[in-house]
Amino acid sequence: MGSHWERVGKPLVSQSVDTDKDVQFVAEVLNLPQNRLLPMILSLDEGTMQKRIRGEDQIDYPKALLNYQQVQGSDVVLLEGPENLEEGTLFDLSLVRVAEILDARVVLVARFHSLLIVGALISAKRRLGDRLLGALINDIPEDRFEEVKTTVKPYLEQRGFRFLDCCPEVIYSGASVLAIWQNNLRPKCFVAPIV
Repeated sequence: MGSHWERVGKPLVSQSVDTDKDVQFVAEVLNLPQNRLLPMILSLDEGTMQKRIRGEDQIDYPKALLNYQQVQGSDVVLLEGPENLEEGTLFDLSLVRVAEILDARVVLVARFHSLLIVGALISAKRRLGDRLLGALINDIPEDRFEEVKTTVKPYLEQRGFRFLDCCPEVIYSGASVLAIWQNNLRPKCFVAPIV
């Protein structure tokens, strides 16, 4: 499988680290060597945001993102997106904006906290439009799993929402990647969680 997923990365991270744990996990699942992992381009920590707000950071992050994506010899670049639809907006790198810049398709990974997730997914679909490939709902409590499967899933599907999977526990990155692959969704993908 490693030959198909050429590069894996997370351009925005909420903490200052070289490679995010999720990226490492996906690389392991896909059997990718360390040299196929892309470094982050922006750490969303307090200091970075303060510099941007004070005008000390004038970097054109959309341009940096384009350079990040243009990796020689990669057919597919799988990127983990921001934590929600708004994260990164200060740097012009919200989820919708990143998808536009990279001309990427989006797979949402949503943790089930309550039925409020239905509204969040409908809102995301409206904002992402045709860029949205579908969604996975995970972290579903055991006593709510059947409800999600028999009511939430059909409700969203009746409204044109493509469901990739629903899972009773958090199996975020590896399961997301494998579900994308198994469902033959092989264009450049952008995976993003909704909190």
